[in-house]
Amino acid sequence: MHDSSKKVALVTGANKGIGLGIARELAKAGMIVLLGARDAGLGEEAAAKLRGENLDAHFVHLDLVRPDTIKAAAASIEAQFQRLDVLVNNAGIADQADGPPSAADLNSVKRSWRRISLGRWPSHRQCCRSFGEHRPRVS
Repeated sequence: MHDSSKKVALVTGANKGIGLGIARELAKAGMIVLLGARDAGLGEEAAAKLRGENLDAHFVHLDLVRPDTIKAAAASIEAQFQRLDVLVNNAGIADQADGPPSAADLNSVKRSWRRISLGRWPSHRQCCRSFGEHRPRVS
């Protein structure tokens, strides 16, 4: 049984890097943190790492280009926690063929940026709709 007094946070792309860091800090702040990741092995490993730090962390299979995983994650979170208080849409993509960011040329960066900002927009919108009534706002 989960502590219903704790806020529940979902961080997408949380199996490494910035996403894992965000998940860690939210858990340190006392939240139940759900680590969304495409790769179950990496997601479970990241959640186990945080649990090893005595943090309340759980893996959630989530691939933002697959709406079925978004809907399944939303249903699972609703069943287990009855709510989602915080959603951090951190997931991004990079083309491994471009090499490390420090070596990528401007065209590679532009291509990746278009994929991240425009290509992910429908999936971010779906994620927001699946996890609550809040709609993304563009200012």
